[in-house]
Amino acid sequence: MQILKDVKDEFIMIFKGKTLDTFFSPIVFYIVYNLVSLEWAIVGSVTYTTVVFFYRKLKRQNSFYATFGLVFVVIAASLAYINQNSTNYFLPGIISNLFILLVSLFSILFEKPLAAYLSHITRGWPLAWFEIKDIKPAYMEVTFFWLFMFFIRSMAEIYFYFVNYKDGLIALDTIIGMPALLIVLALSYIYGILRLNSLKGPSVDEFLNQVEPPFKGQKKGF
Repeated sequence: MQILKDVKDEFIMIFKGKTLDTFFSPIVFYIVYNLVSLEWAIVGSVTYTTVVFFYRKLKRQNSFYATFGLVFVVIAASLAYINQNSTNYFLPGIISNLFILLVSLFSILFEKPLAAYLSHITRGWPLAWFEIKDIKPAYMEVTFFWLFMFFIRSMAEIYFYFVNYKDGLIALDTIIGMPALLIVLALSYIYGILRLNSLKGPSVDEFLNQVEPPFKGQKKGF
């Protein structure tokens, strides 16, 4: 099916931006913590992210995610060390997910869907297109789906944090987190394209070229 090929292309576009640079640091922390100690786990995770950061810089590759990962890990490691509590290593991740949850909520309340703005930033499509009455509902509904998923994840993380269940936290960050993210992105894309077609609004190109209806609609990209 064409739509499944498009989903694969979307994943390639996402991950070629080195998004996995932030994925392995909690795994390093967790493994070293269980094998040695909290202090060595902190050293291991910070060392890993530092090496990734300088590797991207030396190769003149996109270092946005490596930079974000390094700052994130330093903050997380500092919280864990200051309180001598390994669970605090996951606290920044919990806070960031809660922040995304709140942003999603307010974007729905103010009818400025987060999915639309992220698509605008990623693809450079004009914001005016996302505001069309036959386009906007698709992005509102996808953002509502994200809100629901982040709510479930955030509640689980908060519970695991307060019961000091590190296995649950690392699972949400890695083993469960990545496949769940891929599923959410795939479902968002498939639903979004199908919903745009049902709304019968113009494609981005048709909007830019001021094509009159009836429209062919958006066939690829959401």
